[in-house]
Amino acid sequence: MCIQKKFKVILISVLILSMLSLSISAQIPESISPYWVHTRRVILSHTYESGNAEFYVDIKGLEDVDSIQNVDIEFSVEIDDEWVLLASWNNLSVTGNRFQFEGTVPNVELGYTYRLSVYADVHRNGTIEWLTDYFDNTY
Repeated sequence: MCIQKKFKVILISVLILSMLSLSISAQIPESISPYWVHTRRVILSHTYESGNAEFYVDIKGLEDVDSIQNVDIEFSVEIDDEWVLLASWNNLSVTGNRFQFEGTVPNVELGYTYRLSVYADVHRNGTIEWLTDYFDNTY
């Protein structure tokens, strides 16, 4: 009889612990944000405005970032599961820790998904961080 009680106590303990681990894992966020060492944040946005795509790129490095170089910005449309490049701006740079760029792509059509992509080299204390990010939006 004593063995059966011990077995029941162990079984109940295991069940309680497994329920606790389920409740803890349910609180973990579903999406994971990019992790950069030299970069504080990247903001990409684009919207439809009177037949044009208006977009904005903002890269903010840590305070001691020397420069943000070799910035390539691409604006693409998804057609038949493939990305087709509509416009690009290449080899842009800025001294300091903040890069901002605004632009317009004319004559975009409604009913498609568009992608704004950015690639950049963030320079800090003699090291380079290669940054890449994108934002999709459907008009």
